[in-house]
Amino acid sequence: MKIKKSNQKKILSALFISVFGFILLNLAFLFVAGFVNGSQALYKLITSKQLEINDNIFFGHVFLIISILIILIISLFILKSKKIKTLYKATYFMVPLAVVYVIFGMFLSNFTVLLYIISALIFFSVLYYLHRNKQSWLYYYSLIFISIIMLIMNILKIDI
Repeated sequence: MKIKKSNQKKILSALFISVFGFILLNLAFLFVAGFVNGSQALYKLITSKQLEINDNIFFGHVFLIISILIILIISLFILKSKKIKTLYKATYFMVPLAVVYVIFGMFLSNFTVLLYIISALIFFSVLYYLHRNKQSWLYYYSLIFISIIMLIMNILKIDI
């Protein structure tokens, strides 16, 4: 059985998004961890004092929010760029989606039903946006792929 050339390209594109999207996700979460830990270490170095438990939690959240904002701002520039091919943008599209899912997952981990409702709202909002703006199927694939992965991770209680 021979696969049509157009179908081969679609399969390779989906495979590309899956593999390189996963690599980008790991790099993004390494950046967040490095930024948060590095910021806390720099704070300790500058102030010459050990952070108390409450300070550590507070500053951890502040640095986490700052690092997430950095990722989302970079995402905005990448996804709005006219110079970057759709395949690459759809691959990167997984990063901001995963970041949003993970943040809600972290803060709502004890409220599973609420987490699923908010995740569904995110999913359908993005789906509506993609449909309304007539985006490429590659974006739909990224959305569905990362949403399923995040759902499975949540059901199996897998931490990042």
